[in-house]
Parts: sequence; structure tokens; C-alpha cells
Amino acid sequence: MKKTLFFICTALIISSSVFAQLSGQAQVLYDSAYAQDPSLVNFAITNGAQIFTTPDSNSFYVQWFPTGATPSTTPLIVTLHGSDCNAFMEFKSWYPRAQIHGCGIIALQWNRYNPNPPYDYFPDDTLYSYLDSALTKINYPSNKALLHGFSRGSARSYALIFNDIKSGNNFFCNTISNS
Repeated sequence: MKKTLFFICTALIISSSVFAQLSGQAQVLYDSAYAQDPSLVNFAITNGAQIFTTPDSNSFYVQWFPTGATPSTTPLIVTLHGSDCNAFMEFKSWYPRAQIHGCGIIALQWNRYNPNPPYDYFPDDTLYSYLDSALTKINYPSNKALLHGFSRGSARSYALIFNDIKSGNNFFCNTISNS
């Protein structure tokens, strides 16, 4: 009983620290991802991932860098999940390889979990602004990040590359569109 109570209290403390970082609609999306599969969220938190709210508080992203890494100089995987997935699923998918190869991960939550696609998807320019903000926040250089998209996220990757080139930032040196 004491072990169970300790585990529940520890989980609540860890979760509340994540909740404290989120605001607005981002919290609703986080709660939806947690309801979809709490083990994925716990996996990310347990392995040192941080969850950040987008500047408009409408979404969030999962960010992780290897221990001791300098974010602005560490190779980075920027990843987009599929329609029925979430950012935590992509984080878990990439984490083992990123850890082995010393790469960071940014997994963006790009849909709203509404039942009427495509109206639950953030517009392409909004998605790009989210990634631009996340990469600018860590002073990430041009031509160094890998952009990955899975399923519907792969379709979204083309517009993100277009917006990246159009902006002049050119953050992405390679793209994997895995449909």
C-alpha cells in the first residue's frame, strides 16, 4: 500500500510539473495525448524530455537532448506524428536511435484531436511558426536539422520545407517523408 501511494504521489508530482509548463489549449492537447496513452507521456518525462507550449498556447512540443549536449550544436530530429498519433508517440519512436547517435528530438503536436479533419489540423504556416520558434529559442543554426514526417505528418513536411526555404531560415538539411 505504501509503495502504491508513493508511486501515485510521485506520478502526480512529475505530471504537475509538466502541467505547470503548459497554458491555454496546449493543456487540452496534452491531456488528450495523456488520455490516449499515459505510458507514452510517462516514457518521455522519465527519459528527460521537456514539454513546451507553443507561443500562441494552442499546442505543445516535446523536446529532448542527450545529457550534457549543447542544443545549438547537437544534431536534431524534428518530427511530425501521423493523424491518429501524437507527439509522444514520435518521441518514443525516435528516442532509442537518437540516444545512440547523440541527436536531439523535437516532436510537434500538430493536430487538435477534433473529429472533423482537415479542420483539426493547424495550418501549414502556423506549424512552421511553431517550429521556427522552437528552433530559434535554442539558437539552432541553418542547414543542420532533419525533418521527419510520418503518415499525415509526411504530407505536412512538404509545406514545412517550402516555408523554411521561403523564410530564409533553411533549418532543415534533410527530410524523411515516411507515408
